[in-house]
Amino acid sequence: MKYGGFPGLHSLRWDEPVLSQYLESIYNTVVLKDIMLRYAIRDGNMLNRVLHFLADNCGNITSAKSISDFCKSQHRNISTDTVLNFVQYALDALLIHQVRRHDLQGKRHLETMEKYYLCDTGLALATIGSKPTLLSGQLENIVLNELISRGYQVSVGKNKDKEIDFIAERRSERLYVQVCASLVGEGVAEREYGAYDSVNDHFPRLVLSLDSFGWGIEKTGIK
Repeated sequence: MKYGGFPGLHSLRWDEPVLSQYLESIYNTVVLKDIMLRYAIRDGNMLNRVLHFLADNCGNITSAKSISDFCKSQHRNISTDTVLNFVQYALDALLIHQVRRHDLQGKRHLETMEKYYLCDTGLALATIGSKPTLLSGQLENIVLNELISRGYQVSVGKNKDKEIDFIAERRSERLYVQVCASLVGEGVAEREYGAYDSVNDHFPRLVLSLDSFGWGIEKTGIK
């Protein structure tokens, strides 16, 4: 979860400064060669600001405008078109995944406000460091990467005023997945299970957490 899954990690001394340097070298090489040199980008600082914003907001609904507004709050101006270009370059360089939202009621993909995840969770350590606040997004990131590795097409489910973390589809299969660090806490279990209240099909529905014990809420069709 912290260091990611690059195989080269396992040939190194398991020491955080060594591992961090390795991850930073991968990130910097990709940013320099696959983005900055390829697209002749001169403002590397601004590019890194956008990439760091995406890493810090992993799993949150994000728009080009929200990134542009954040940069303006830091007294750096960047247009939404430039943000969109930087995001596309990062997608093409396989630094990030874009996950679109799917309206379960209208049965269509929504064109704005996507979510972004890192192609490897270790890249968070290379960009913004290790933060307790990243836990929820990192867990979603790991589940997303696993679903993609198994050949699923993944989207975020919008179900009226509720949201399902992932809808994973592979040929005729469909899988619904909710991800949280823990179901302990007032209203947490009800919220995570309740996301499925209006799902009327019979495809599997999962609630994944780090809890090592069984949970008392039982709903038909939810594991």
